[in-house]
Amino acid sequence: MGELIIHGKGDDGWWTGKPVRLEPDGSFKHLGVVHDLSMHHMQLFRAASTMIDDLGIKIAISKLSADSRKMVFESCVYMKIAYFAKFAPWPMKLFKELDGKVAKYLRIITKNMRTFPGDLLFISRKRGGLGFKKLSDVVNQQKLTLLGRMLRKGGAAGAAMEGLVERGFQAAGLVSSPDMSLTMKDPLTQSTWITSLHEWLGTIGWP
Repeated sequence: MGELIIHGKGDDGWWTGKPVRLEPDGSFKHLGVVHDLSMHHMQLFRAASTMIDDLGIKIAISKLSADSRKMVFESCVYMKIAYFAKFAPWPMKLFKELDGKVAKYLRIITKNMRTFPGDLLFISRKRGGLGFKKLSDVVNQQKLTLLGRMLRKGGAAGAAMEGLVERGFQAAGLVSSPDMSLTMKDPLTQSTWITSLHEWLGTIGWP
């Protein structure tokens, strides 16, 4: 188990280093969300999955009108999960799992059979679908907005975002430099924060 040395002023007024143990597991709570210390954040993913079940069934069996249930589902479930999921390093594979669970409750709300094609739930009404948003789209749109906002702000925020982007290149075995143009590839090992955003942009035809 590793240690991190934190420096601060001691009782004698002099700066001194104190070792802090780095725990390999466990969790911490920040802004109302419980985060696990794992790099994969699977505890948080399970929390998102459970939240869809808990809220989904309550909304599905509520006495609200069908239109109200649809509105509440998207505004409540999506926003609650996107609140923390936009910071998660999950790959699109996991976001699609959440999309599948969302589809389960949307079928109940719209009174469709279990065999009703999931794609039709999310295709626009103009193209013959029901026009629901995908949770994965909502989260990755927020990731893209966050990326642009932090880069435009610059300073410490911009540097932090540049670091997150750089980690995506490093995870793919690529080393970037200020004067080099690179195309990001899939990670060789575990996903990073930008992995799902990179994959999502590919599915919508981003160059």
